[in-house]
Amino acid sequence: MNRPTKGQWRGYLVLCTILVIALAILVFWPLAAPAGNGNDECMDSQFVSIKNAIAMFEGDSLDSKEVYLPEKGECRSDGNHFEYSTSKNQRKFVVELNSADTMELQLLYGIGPAFARRIVKYRALLGGYIRCEQLMEVYGMDRERYDGIAAHISVDTTLIKRIPVNAATASELSRHPYLDYYQAKAIVNYRRQVGPILNVQDLYKVTLMDSTTVTKIKGYIQFK
Repeated sequence: MNRPTKGQWRGYLVLCTILVIALAILVFWPLAAPAGNGNDECMDSQFVSIKNAIAMFEGDSLDSKEVYLPEKGECRSDGNHFEYSTSKNQRKFVVELNSADTMELQLLYGIGPAFARRIVKYRALLGGYIRCEQLMEVYGMDRERYDGIAAHISVDTTLIKRIPVNAATASELSRHPYLDYYQAKAIVNYRRQVGPILNVQDLYKVTLMDSTTVTKIKGYIQFK
């Protein structure tokens, strides 16, 4: 019987090391993990990775062992929050943009503390979100990030804070992101010269109020 070569001994040593690490994880990791925070699912993907490494070392194909390797981003940890999802079996959750606090917003993939604060701050300036797509107006939001969370957000338009257009001052009107001071001043002048603004059609009659601005602002106007 031939004695193992130096290369074979080295291979046996690597395999033993992998097995020892895997055993240590199996024994000690469950004891260290807090209960009920979703760690079990994250641990499963780590074990799968170890199995894959062993399979590759042994020269077997992953397909023949039917081992599933989680895709990037499927199992992640942000501080004490854990989230697990796969394209095949994704947990469905929805965050309502007009009532969520910064902690709830951080449940959305790719939204950290700073981004959550921006979303809340812009919500306050608007008076609430009328459409989910308004998140694209938040500083730093891009299409890729938005598309990644679009399936998990909703808006409750009953929570919108509307502006009393016939009572608000020019300064109060101009605080809204969709109106500048000159447009706000034109609204006040229209009220003084013509009378109360009764509907959306009256907004079109105000100087400097173009169709794009009216379309964006009409959901935030209280006429009576």
